[in-house]
Amino acid sequence: RLVHGDPQPANVLLTPDGWQFIDWEFARIGDPREDLGYYNAYAQAVPPNLAMADLEAYLRTFREVTGFSEEAVNPMTFGYFTVLSTASVVSGMYDTLRGVANGERRGIAATFNSALLITISNNNFMEAIMAMVGAS
Repeated sequence: RLVHGDPQPANVLLTPDGWQFIDWEFARIGDPREDLGYYNAYAQAVPPNLAMADLEAYLRTFREVTGFSEEAVNPMTFGYFTVLSTASVVSGMYDTLRGVANGERRGIAATFNSALLITISNNNFMEAIMAMVGAS
């Protein structure tokens, strides 16, 4: 199925025809549950996180729109895809920091942003893992 790849508030417009996603540069064929997880990780760093306001209603709505079963979309899979969907982003941040440490990259922005995002991502991973443990 189609995966947007960057579901976040800045990529959603309200039009007379309803909600429209824009900015499809990261779109690909994959598992749409990645978008659930990525939105959760992004919204933890840049609130509000609408998913966590009422997780069961959020997941139920996703199931209704996509046709996924409750077995496929639930708090456990939500946590799993939160970690999975952001692994490549975090990997890129570590590459940036490695470049700074090796003198290959310069500038405070790379260091600051990577260190900040890695901290937030690690916290997101721990929360997702704890949610999965609680859901099991």
